[in-house]
Amino acid sequence: MRLAAGDADRAAALVEDCAMPLIMQSHLTLVRQWLNLLPADLIARRPRLQLVQVWIQFHMSRPQEAARTLKAAKQSIAAQAAAGTIDAAERDALRAELCTLTVGVVSAADRSRTAERLAAGWMKTLPEDKPFFRGTLSNIHAFCCYSLGNMEGARAASLKARDAHAQAQSVFGLVYCDLILGLTEEVERRARPPRIVCSSARWPWHGNPSGPVPMPRRWSRSSRSSCSMNGTSSPPRAPAAYPSPDHRGMRPRRARDGVQAAHRAPCRRPRPT
Repeated sequence: MRLAAGDADRAAALVEDCAMPLIMQSHLTLVRQWLNLLPADLIARRPRLQLVQVWIQFHMSRPQEAARTLKAAKQSIAAQAAAGTIDAAERDALRAELCTLTVGVVSAADRSRTAERLAAGWMKTLPEDKPFFRGTLSNIHAFCCYSLGNMEGARAASLKARDAHAQAQSVFGLVYCDLILGLTEEVERRARPPRIVCSSARWPWHGNPSGPVPMPRRWSRSSRSSCSMNGTSSPPRAPAAYPSPDHRGMRPRRARDGVQAAHRAPCRRPRPT
């Protein structure tokens, strides 16, 4: 409506005020549509709109365009700081945003080692009252550590990012740091050596205070042959601690079971005399 009325400066100011809260809630497409409605020469005169453009280009994996826009934004901020049109607080906030976006653009250009080094150094210089920038920089740091194979560094950076984004109430940042944490845990799970299970102690532990109950080996043809070689004709008996079927919830044996077993035994035909 402001653009239709010919008040482009007022429309640009509204976009500057609403862009960052929308980006924090992952409404990048809406912010991009608003920027496309503004004249290009108007965006070039306002460094905050240029930084909003860098946010969009960085998250859309367009590092070359983001680098050009970031360079123009740095020049605009330096010119306004020299002219005295921005105060010290706004200048520090713009510098913190510039640091965050610079590391993001470097990371988007697949220069993870350089981005990791810059993120580790610039994290100490970001102000505490800018939790979204600190959380975004920690997320970039975590992704760089993950891509370089440093899972411990990725986990530590993701946890810092989660705390910062929780303070900033950024849904977008929280989802991203949880994604990096999940990828890190999956890589660590696959890198663990397989668990070796002893064949003589595979029976589950049913609350026995003495530990797992050893399970006897299966009575197979090889074990029969070994028993015949040892002079025995029966399979090895289960140890006393091994629960019998009667102790595992099955019905107790009764006296008539022997009778039923006798009836179920095959009858032998009498031999002819």
